[in-house]
Amino acid sequence: NGEEFPVQPISSSEEILFENNFKPFFIKTGIKMLPGRKLMDVYLNEVFFAEDVADPTLYHITMILGKKLIGELNTQKLKEKVLALVDSGKYKKFHVKATLGSQRSYLALVPLRPWSYEKLLLSDQPTKKTLKEKLTVTKNSISNKFYWVKFNRNGTFSLFDKQRNVLFTNQHAFEDLGDRGDEYTFSAVKPDKARAVKVHRKLKTVGPLFAEIEQTMLLKVYAELSEDRTKRSGKAIIPVSTTFRFYRDLPRIDITITLTNTAKDHRLRICFPLPFESPTTKTSTHFGFIERQGEPVSLEEFAEQPSGIQPQKRFIRIEDPKTQAAFSLFNKGLPEVELVHKQKLALTLIRAVGFLSRQDFPERPMHAGPFLETPGAQELHKEYTFEYSLLIHAKEMPINETVNAAESFALPPVSYPFVNNTLVSKLQKPLISFKESMIKISSLRIRDNALTVLLYNIDQNPVELPITTVAKFQKCEEKTIEGVCKKTLTITNGNFNLKFKPFELKLLKIT
Repeated sequence: NGEEFPVQPISSSEEILFENNFKPFFIKTGIKMLPGRKLMDVYLNEVFFAEDVADPTLYHITMILGKKLIGELNTQKLKEKVLALVDSGKYKKFHVKATLGSQRSYLALVPLRPWSYEKLLLSDQPTKKTLKEKLTVTKNSISNKFYWVKFNRNGTFSLFDKQRNVLFTNQHAFEDLGDRGDEYTFSAVKPDKARAVKVHRKLKTVGPLFAEIEQTMLLKVYAELSEDRTKRSGKAIIPVSTTFRFYRDLPRIDITITLTNTAKDHRLRICFPLPFESPTTKTSTHFGFIERQGEPVSLEEFAEQPSGIQPQKRFIRIEDPKTQAAFSLFNKGLPEVELVHKQKLALTLIRAVGFLSRQDFPERPMHAGPFLETPGAQELHKEYTFEYSLLIHAKEMPINETVNAAESFALPPVSYPFVNNTLVSKLQKPLISFKESMIKISSLRIRDNALTVLLYNIDQNPVELPITTVAKFQKCEEKTIEGVCKKTLTITNGNFNLKFKPFELKLLKIT
């Protein structure tokens, strides 16, 4: 439709021949000695100049070299420009890099329609679009129109929600408890110890659309349980590297963490303390969400007492009953989460245990399976990468928007390059579409020239749904999960209607 979307580089792969930092005196001497464009067995084809984003006293000079002479480059003007930079006195050091070029990936934030293709044309021309909103970022802080974030010395951060004037402190804190349980049930052994040392941060990516802060640290934890499994003993160090991505136009914060487990008999969680208490949570399931009590109900007649630990698919949402504040946490494949004492959200990263089943711990004093040792379940010396994302938002935000945000994080779009061909126009029309936001598509597939769709209603109210399909379809069969036809509908000019009960699933075969 002709709308422009700015792009930002996110990663690159290049063959670097030389890279170092120099004081102004050495730069001035070196540039005077530049013989011309021929340097040993390569040619100087292009030079890029840039001030450093974080350090105003640092200047970057990147030289693009090649095996062949390409384009025109006036070396005399190049020398004059470098000498002028040195003589300005603004810069205390110069970062010089000589490279044979790079393969660079770029990111753009583009609105996409559901279940359809969007045609995007790549351009090497700079965008004419004026970016009014900006990211203000250093290695220790960041600010956009939604929030400001400030990192602490221990690796946690504080976040101030600008739209609701709420401060979230000590976010992204590690918790590590001993675990004398088994693969079925967690059994805590105190104390909690996860002390962060040698915490370092740097700006990984800075641009108009988003910024990334990379943080490394060492976590000091206990190494294992004592022989009688009642105490924690020994020392272990877990190396942790975390990348925080902050967007200019999204209130979401994406987090990628990589660590190597070096301890046994423990559970490692990442925690988000909340500035409010909430008695309930809304947690995603395969076909919607479930509202649960944060504190489990104790039942004396049960040998195994209920736990506050709960399963999730893609998100958990917690709301402040007194204000408009709300907090949602999304994940990719991290199914265990807990709201602790109504105001701390804890996401499990690692449970390292050595037995399939035991019966000698208070939470479940009987076997749940065979008494087998499982040393591989200690996950020792294995590197893991976890991905999750948080969203601070208004309590009044509909639950369907939480579902959409979680899926946008967990399910990136698929792209196909068209090099010598063009996209057929009919592919840009969705096979199926509807406007009702409370109805979601769980799966969509084409088999034997028929479209099979599984839909579900995430609303507690009935929903009437007008549906539009491509013109070729004429009939819709509503089937049971076993495949038995319940009802047949006629599709007229690509349109038909369905009625959903609260939280109902429907399996459709469209032909």
